[in-house]
Amino acid sequence: MKNVEITGNLKVDKKVDKVMNDDIKASDAMEYLYKNEIDEYALSKILSVGALGLAKNKKLVPTRWSITATDDTLGKQFLKNVRNYLWIENPELFYGEFMGNQYILLMFPSVWSYELFELYLPHSSWNPGQEIKASTDIEGYSGRKEYAFDTAGGYYASRFAVLQYLNSIKKQASVIAIRIETPSYWAALGVWVVRESVKKALKRSMKFTSKEEMVESVRKIGKIKYNFDFSNILDRSKLLREKKEQKSLFDFVKKD
Repeated sequence: MKNVEITGNLKVDKKVDKVMNDDIKASDAMEYLYKNEIDEYALSKILSVGALGLAKNKKLVPTRWSITATDDTLGKQFLKNVRNYLWIENPELFYGEFMGNQYILLMFPSVWSYELFELYLPHSSWNPGQEIKASTDIEGYSGRKEYAFDTAGGYYASRFAVLQYLNSIKKQASVIAIRIETPSYWAALGVWVVRESVKKALKRSMKFTSKEEMVESVRKIGKIKYNFDFSNILDRSKLLREKKEQKSLFDFVKKD
């Protein structure tokens, strides 16, 4: 910049000013700020301008990267708590939509695991073609070590919202998330749309007595609302296959 004119003094929150001037890791700074009511949107902005982290590591970060880094970092911090909570009592199905993105969330009483399917309907932002396209990523109890390349930032945004919810109700669950990107979502607006779509979905739930009943309800939703057979997706689910085939200690405990 050849010419810079200072027109006023910027007001910075005292808590933000503290971590900017302390030599602490970015993840620790983000945890501190989030606990002190600095939300994920503000955190991604602070991270993008290189204000967080050890002095020798501070650098500008592209906004897209800072958003995903914030979702991933806060999600991992939520997960530390979620792994220690009791399981949800019943299988639960959530459904909601926002700006052309619709989410179906299946929660199973079990230890944490997470699987995301993204369906791109014809003529939506990521699919100009005539056939439905899909991508998926998954993690187990220990989380992921590699970046979720297939679903990218959407994976971390949706996982963040799910973990935020589980942390708020102090429960643990295995979760399958199905994103349906409809033609009304014709321009990609960023992963914040994903995060808000999941948050809206988590406000509407239905409880079931068995996972089979819940899965069958998902199949019916697919046929009625989208004229699409969700069996193709559910049959590919590694998490659902594990629920069917792998027994837990609770399966060997006799009920009175």
